[in-house]
Amino acid sequence: MYVLEATNDALSSGATANVDQAADLTVHGSIGFARLGYALGSGDLNRDGFSDLVVGAPGDRADENPGRVWILWGSDSPPWRAPGHDALYLETRSWQTASSDAPHLANGDDYAYLGSGDSSALAARFGAAVAVVDLPPNVGADLVVVDAGADVPDAAEADGVRRGAGEVFGFFGAGAEAFLARPVIGAKPFALDLGTLLPDQGASGSIRIRNDATATARNLEIQAIEVTGDPGFSLDLAPSLPLTLAPGGEEEIRLDLLFAGAAEPGEYRATLVVTSDDPYTPRLAIPLTVHVREAFPAVSVNDVSFSAREFTKILRIENQGTADLTWTLDEDWYQGEPWPGWLTASATEGTTGPGEAAEVTLSVDRSGLELGTHVYTLYVTSNDPNRPSVPVMVVVSVEPLPDIAVEPSALEFEIRPGWNVTNRVQVSNEGDADLTISDITLSPETGEFYRWDPDDACGPPLTLGPGETCSVGIGFARTSEGTSTATLTLTSDDPDEPVVE
Repeated sequence: MYVLEATNDALSSGATANVDQAADLTVHGSIGFARLGYALGSGDLNRDGFSDLVVGAPGDRADENPGRVWILWGSDSPPWRAPGHDALYLETRSWQTASSDAPHLANGDDYAYLGSGDSSALAARFGAAVAVVDLPPNVGADLVVVDAGADVPDAAEADGVRRGAGEVFGFFGAGAEAFLARPVIGAKPFALDLGTLLPDQGASGSIRIRNDATATARNLEIQAIEVTGDPGFSLDLAPSLPLTLAPGGEEEIRLDLLFAGAAEPGEYRATLVVTSDDPYTPRLAIPLTVHVREAFPAVSVNDVSFSAREFTKILRIENQGTADLTWTLDEDWYQGEPWPGWLTASATEGTTGPGEAAEVTLSVDRSGLELGTHVYTLYVTSNDPNRPSVPVMVVVSVEPLPDIAVEPSALEFEIRPGWNVTNRVQVSNEGDADLTISDITLSPETGEFYRWDPDDACGPPLTLGPGETCSVGIGFARTSEGTSTATLTLTSDDPDEPVVE
């Protein structure tokens, strides 16, 4: 059996190599056809913090025991790392150099073996399969070994034995008391994502460290805390070390992490490393991440719908992004339709800052439009990288409406003192629906200006059908020289001119 460490050049170079020359350790079976390495497993069976190697040899018949399982104890300095000590001969159970039979270590110091103890079964295969698992009620790594050909007692058989039925053996690892007494470092959260930021924007977050061992376990000693990885990450107000945390998870320390910001977009990573005396996790590594995205504008607009009695509406162009939005109002390039003459805009271009909105007044002129619904699509073209051209649907309803007209728009009286002069204002309905005049006022209505009723007086209230007219009589009398003014006000249901002066 050949053992190669993870740092062995033969594993990383990609070049072809002879395994018997490249191996860090060569383990020799105790006899011929021992089938050493037929089954392999690993785990910390003796709870010393190092993984142990379990090797099955189902053909090993030393001492007349059919099959063996060898356990090579792990350590921080296994013998094969020493110069010249690169072979293990299991028949003498000793470490040796490849060129000498002189033992390097005494028997059993660095390994152990198990045998089935059944010397009568000819087909036994103890060690045909091995597994390192956690067998209750013990806590930690335990060993399971399969004897694929073992004979087992069976009263139903004539001789009381079921030949070659197979058997599974369980071997507990080190005592649970020592395992349960160890401190257990815990963290919440186990990974910290500081979110998505803009360039040069900072962020912060916190991680809590505690001793998650049972209440009867030892205290946890925090020996070192450091942050490694991309620049910008740092630990704010690091605690004084070493510090001790009692078991049970009730005591904890809070570590505040900072990210100073980065100019370039991308993902930034670091690791918070907490070193403690937890034998299973002496260096707890907590990944830290942050994403920096490029600042960009984001346009948001609304469709516009004009009811039959609406002539102006607001188109709101909002910038929901993080950079200035430069926009223009364009004609319908998709359908190839030019900007209609009945639609005007108070502005067709502009720049809107982040979080701000531009309000564009859209106006419609229904004269010349047929009755019904008219639809046109404007496009807001901008520097939004995700939505460079956004359609805005403009819907205009055209229905029969009244339309008030007043002639003349102003009256002038030139008289001599003592004269009394009258005139009239003609009111007509130039629309397609009835016009209702609800109020007529003259202000100020004094002894100089007064109203009089001609034969076709407008009322009010009065309804004028399409094409009909009425008159408002105005008189003026003055006994002295001078200038006087007054205002005639007409209120109606004309949708775009409800008040005419």
